[in-house]
Amino acid sequence: MSFSDDRAKVDQLLKELDAKLGSGVLQLDENGLCVLDIEEKGRIHIEVPEGSGLCYFAAPLAECPSEPERLAQLFTRLLTANYYGQGSKQATLSLDAENNVIYLHRGYETASLNVARLETAFETFQELVVAFKKRLATDFAEESETEAADEAVTTETVDPPPAQPNQAGGMSPMFGSFV
Repeated sequence: MSFSDDRAKVDQLLKELDAKLGSGVLQLDENGLCVLDIEEKGRIHIEVPEGSGLCYFAAPLAECPSEPERLAQLFTRLLTANYYGQGSKQATLSLDAENNVIYLHRGYETASLNVARLETAFETFQELVVAFKKRLATDFAEESETEAADEAVTTETVDPPPAQPNQAGGMSPMFGSFV
């Protein structure tokens, strides 16, 4: 199989990291992709698109709720976390519209990667995935449990509080950062 320079570099770094970790699975396939199922963390994709100069980490976080109100709440939260990367530690949240799944992803320039940086980036990304999944599960579990009780007490809806300016002049997420 013939790789571009970027793919060859990342593939070699993954193999070096794999030798250190002893997992036996870290290498790119012919499409520049490595998919890992990590216990208690989920599926993580490592991809080097041809000619991009980037190595991406991506992970599915959750399926979108079908109820329009909950979907709007979710999108508001995720977009707020995406704002200048303040609530996502510079990763990006996105929607796979075809499968109705929220993804977290982060790109790194292949030119700046070495084994230590790749290992740190991979560990940090895994931690971020776990934190987002926990936060989403907690937020939606709380909403599901309280939704019926709220509807029984009142039909009045309350808008979420507006974001407040932070010290740097940007906007803080309305409920704090995800992590």
